[in-house]
Amino acid sequence: MPPKVSINTEEYVTITQVRELLDQQKDFYKTLLEQQERSFKTCLQVFVDSSNKRIDDMSKLMYDFKQSLEMTQKDFDDYKASSSTLSKSCNEIRSDLDTICKSLLAFSDKAEHLEGQSKRNNIVIEGIKESGKEAMADCEDKVRKLFIEKLQLDHLKIELDRVYRAGKPLSGNLERPRPVVVRFLRLKDKMAVLDRAKRLKGTGIFINEDFPETVRQKRKELLPAMKAARERGSICDISVNTKLCADHHTPIPLQLCTLTPLFTLKSTTEYASLYFCAGLEDQDNELLTLEVLHRYVELLDKYFGNVCELDIIFNFEKAYFILDEFLMGGEILETSRMAVGGCLEEADTLQETMEEYMSRPAY
Repeated sequence: MPPKVSINTEEYVTITQVRELLDQQKDFYKTLLEQQERSFKTCLQVFVDSSNKRIDDMSKLMYDFKQSLEMTQKDFDDYKASSSTLSKSCNEIRSDLDTICKSLLAFSDKAEHLEGQSKRNNIVIEGIKESGKEAMADCEDKVRKLFIEKLQLDHLKIELDRVYRAGKPLSGNLERPRPVVVRFLRLKDKMAVLDRAKRLKGTGIFINEDFPETVRQKRKELLPAMKAARERGSICDISVNTKLCADHHTPIPLQLCTLTPLFTLKSTTEYASLYFCAGLEDQDNELLTLEVLHRYVELLDKYFGNVCELDIIFNFEKAYFILDEFLMGGEILETSRMAVGGCLEEADTLQETMEEYMSRPAY
């Protein structure tokens, strides 16, 4: 019988113990996994809540931004509409200003024309000596003495409306006397004086027509061109409508807008004692020019009645006025004799009104 061996029970583990240990470890890991699961869920929930909050904030911000854009778009549309209205108003104002400017220019031209008409019977005499306390009667006596002695005119046939010194009275300086303005009652008396004004050459006395200030400035600007043209041997002068007229032999530079050289004479015609000549270019129609002259003579005859050269001499401004109503820029403006006659009647009525107004005493 084999010997009996003693066994230490502490060195051996039973299956039950192993199972218990495994169950313990299973419970431990299960508890650990549950804790980790809860921690992960908590972290994930926190992250999701934070993300949702940020998304909500972004959504709100985007909504506010959208509202702001809509308001901005609305304001921009309103501004665009108001800008369009303002632009339309500005265009209307600009149009009104252009109309007002044209009206002012027209009124200025009319005022200048009326001023010229009111002075058409005036002359200006420069160089007549002035005494210390000279009355208007003394000034008129000096003018009549000049007409008798220098111009050899019959002073009884010349009717003077008014004679006066222009400008403020001189205080002691009588070396440069003020010019004398002479207003005639009849235009032919003025023309007679101007025709004999050349006899005053060398006397220091000069007689000129009385023009408005604007016309005097234009004539002053044309004086150098006229002198230069005369030095070149050209026969030229400044016309009433402030244009420098010269013969076609000597060309004049066209930089000045009021400088008008004459063209080659191509067309002439005669009506009773009136002679008309017209300067034509190569492309102009001579027959049409003759028709224009014929209609102009008809207008003159309708206004003056059996027009003759004396009517033109003593009423040359009327002849120019009729021509301006009939032609403009070399082109026919109005072919109706009735329309031109109506304009002339209106001008005569206005002229008579201005003459009556200007003849009244200023005091």
